[in-house]
Amino acid sequence: MKGADYVTATTRLYREAIAAAMGEGSPPSDATRQASLQMYSRGSGTGFLEGVNHQQLVDGQTCGHRGIEVGVVKGLHNQQGRTWLEVETCAELSLGDGLLIEGGRASVNELGGRVWSLRADGLEMDRVPAGTEARICLGPNADPRATRTGRRVFRTDDPTVRKEIERHRTAGVTRGLDLHVTGTIGMPLSIRATTVDGDTTTVTADALLEIAQHHAFDATVLRDKLGRLGGTPYHLGALTIDLPDNGVVPTSSLNRLRRAMVAALAEGTHRRHGNT
Repeated sequence: MKGADYVTATTRLYREAIAAAMGEGSPPSDATRQASLQMYSRGSGTGFLEGVNHQQLVDGQTCGHRGIEVGVVKGLHNQQGRTWLEVETCAELSLGDGLLIEGGRASVNELGGRVWSLRADGLEMDRVPAGTEARICLGPNADPRATRTGRRVFRTDDPTVRKEIERHRTAGVTRGLDLHVTGTIGMPLSIRATTVDGDTTTVTADALLEIAQHHAFDATVLRDKLGRLGGTPYHLGALTIDLPDNGVVPTSSLNRLRRAMVAALAEGTHRRHGNT
């Protein structure tokens, strides 16, 4: 029910914590923990580890994502036809950050928007550090006039953190997959797949290897067709081929074979983890 970036940030946090507990790495940094909270949070705590206390599980004033508390409203300031929020920050703020200013009961007069303009000491700023008396404009569609002094300010979205999590999610998280392709004319082509972790599977095509009328398979064609592993936990590693020079199967059969290979690897991993 959560987005891919939240899952990435949270599993990274737990992975580092578990590794540290096993003596295989350092504890998660505060930045790693904060990134997880930034992706989705209604507040952070110990959950049920200290007993059942529903009043402490989450902030009861909201039912949705608030992110990280970054300041408190100290007042309003009218300038150049705009109403600016005067905020005392307790965390760094930057242009483009998504903010939420809490409302009253049932979120009455809650205000949200992105930081369009940011000022400190009378100067326009790209970012301000924690402990700054800043003036913030949330853009032409945000009307903060009903906002009261003392309301907490939350950062619901940090584009810099979100991009970092996206890079982590999409880069270097797949496993190498070595393939050995074999077959003889008149028999089904088969693939033996081996991951870098030692998981293996062998799958057989649903079509026979035939004599090519035009173009036979070569390493370039096979690497192109079998290497289309986007959206899977794998990327193509080594490819070895033991086929006759004039052999071919329909491309559609090769695509089905690739999908069957990925499914078989996933099923084998599931069984192994389930039996642990």
